[in-house]
Amino acid sequence: MNEWKIAKYIRLSQADRDLCSNDMKKESESISHQRDLIETYIAGQPELRGCEQMEFYDDGYSGTNFARPSFERMLEKIKRGELNCVIVKDFSRFGRDYIELGDYLERIFPVLGVRFISINDRYDSINYKGTTGGMDVVMKNIVYTYYSRDLSTKVKSAKRMKMRQGLLVNGMVPYGYIKDPNDHGKMIIEPEAAKVVREIFDLFLSGMKLDHIAVLMNDRGYETPGKHYKKINPKQKMYDNNSEMRCWNGSMIKRILVRKAYYGAVVSHTLEHIDWSRKNCTRVPEEEQIVVEGMHEPIISKEEYLQVQAMFQKTNRRTEIKGDYPLFKKVRCGTCGRSCRRDLRNSVLDPHMAYFCNYARSQAGEHRCTMDVIEEERLHQIIWEELQRLIFLVDINRDRINDELIKVGREQEELNQQQAELKRTIQKNETKKLELMEKYLVKKITKERFQEEKELLEKKIATYEQQMAEVRDKMAELAEWRHVKIPEDFARIKKCNEAKEFTKELADLTVDQVIFYDREHIDIRWKFTDGFLKMAGMKEEALG
Repeated sequence: MNEWKIAKYIRLSQADRDLCSNDMKKESESISHQRDLIETYIAGQPELRGCEQMEFYDDGYSGTNFARPSFERMLEKIKRGELNCVIVKDFSRFGRDYIELGDYLERIFPVLGVRFISINDRYDSINYKGTTGGMDVVMKNIVYTYYSRDLSTKVKSAKRMKMRQGLLVNGMVPYGYIKDPNDHGKMIIEPEAAKVVREIFDLFLSGMKLDHIAVLMNDRGYETPGKHYKKINPKQKMYDNNSEMRCWNGSMIKRILVRKAYYGAVVSHTLEHIDWSRKNCTRVPEEEQIVVEGMHEPIISKEEYLQVQAMFQKTNRRTEIKGDYPLFKKVRCGTCGRSCRRDLRNSVLDPHMAYFCNYARSQAGEHRCTMDVIEEERLHQIIWEELQRLIFLVDINRDRINDELIKVGREQEELNQQQAELKRTIQKNETKKLELMEKYLVKKITKERFQEEKELLEKKIATYEQQMAEVRDKMAELAEWRHVKIPEDFARIKKCNEAKEFTKELADLTVDQVIFYDREHIDIRWKFTDGFLKMAGMKEEALG
């Protein structure tokens, strides 16, 4: 009898939730229903009853997208041979994309030796060995796909209706508010954060600059919106990846000052899905967003909000240029790792572009980021000079580089010999296993001795196979480095040699990142491989 290792897969989509009542249990009725149905089915099948079982469920994930955490975890266990049977309530629980579902049923699962059972569809892949599931399976999956599209439209219409009523349709509420515990479609003021919001508006209206407000917030020890959210929602994963060094900055202050929620409005339909079957969204133009005023207690008046926006219009000056400058998104602060800001050093006294850590202006204490500023022209000059030095070093060390490549070729030959020797050793041990089996079958050795020696041989074979895998990986790495990466590096050097000045094209070709610690310590991270830089004799150290 075949020993089945069963995966019980259960899924509930967010659309299923949206069509249910608001009074949802901690674990949905749909999840419980699917579990009961699968367990009842297994209990009624003699070949499945008593087999090892594991449960996987994705709660709140669409069937049109196969990138689901529990689904992917189940696949990993299947690939490792830990599971060989998957049972679902029906095809739609497994997935609603009939093309990808068909791929699993007819190609992936058969290759992996996995039995697939869909209870309500009366489908068991063990009955279709060597054939497809028939037109009924195909047609059902097509119907599921169109059902998903239709359901998506209905859910979108229901949400749009709630938006026009001024109700909340997503999980997040602005800093300064929390969801009304008596009506999750509305929000109420959270006093501690609302006090900070009120103070920020007052300070800006009094003429204080954004960065100065941020410094004041930090000096007064106010929690950032992210930290405050984690404090009142400790079990939520939002903001889990935020650094402990994170503090108030000018951008954070501005995001608060432009939110309409603070004068009592609910703003919805700010993002829109590009495709019903994908998660990708695009931002909706402000004039097309849904704004419903007077939906909750305001923190400021609408007049104050409009006055703030008028002040922004009056002082707004965009000095950032689109991505048409050489080091676009390449310069980072060496302390906090954030992108450095590119701006005019002083629009009147020193109208030259420069880089600096904008985050540092809002920090205090000995561990703050550097307040140094480096002129764009000087930074370009440093990188240009280092490129010229690299070109020179490659030229004078060309013979040495070729010698190193010859050594790599010899190392590849040695690894090839190791691989052949390991292969012969594995084959010898496999032969010994067969001879051991023959001895046991003709009763020349006992069962205990057979099992003992068989285990020893299998351990040896596993060790040799591990060594073989390591040798193969090393060979592949050397081959890619020697035949792909090094030629690419030489091609880059040739283009650098032809360049007359430091341009965006040259930066994109050669520079990965520039780490700015201060004016005297700048670390250039090249796109050249480490091995190539070492062979050329190029020092990878902070430059000044």
